[in-house]
Amino acid sequence: MLRNYYNMYKKYGFKLIYAYFFYSHFFDIKNRVDTHLWIPVDTLYDENNRYDDHNRYYLGSWSNIIKKTYSLADQFLGSNMDNYSFIDMGCGKGRVLLIWEQLIQKHKRNISLSGIDLNPTLIEIAKNNHRKMFNKEGDFSVQDVCNLSSVESMNENLIIYMFNPFGEPVIRKMLEQLTDKKVMIIYVNPLHPEPLLEYGYEEIYDQGGWHPILQIKVFTNHKIK
Repeated sequence: MLRNYYNMYKKYGFKLIYAYFFYSHFFDIKNRVDTHLWIPVDTLYDENNRYDDHNRYYLGSWSNIIKKTYSLADQFLGSNMDNYSFIDMGCGKGRVLLIWEQLIQKHKRNISLSGIDLNPTLIEIAKNNHRKMFNKEGDFSVQDVCNLSSVESMNENLIIYMFNPFGEPVIRKMLEQLTDKKVMIIYVNPLHPEPLLEYGYEEIYDQGGWHPILQIKVFTNHKIK
């Protein structure tokens, strides 16, 4: 953990250390969960269960960004948000679902939440985190985004969350399976927006930031209002 902080200091100075502690580490301390520690991808996935060489580390979205994405979905969808299902593609340890669950309960929403990841260890951690906060393990499952046919939460209306989980080839394979659905994609650290535009998605929101983790794009393939 100290090495993570040292690496952050070398690249961005105290600004990143401050932000990481309050928007990532502190969430774990407050809720007694395990979502913030960086994990080298090579220790999680081998060549038989890894999408690509897109990322070197697993890390979770910051809490302030997750709350912002909920606000964006509410802003664009309004009361119609309850007619959508939410899926975190590449959910890792589940922080996104934990915070969305808190906000849904607070605002008395009726949205199904699910998270999928290729790694069984991360899914078990996510279930345990959800159990600690809500006394139930949550809808987390080991799934391949290149084969979504077995995902039970695949509603006709979807909000998909992605925190820069894959490269362009995997994103294209995911999008190929969603052509018959109405989809809003919330893309954090959006390094590869080109496939979404190729599949006819419209960019309706773009937020910059001093760090890639603060950058958000929102896309939709249908008229939402």
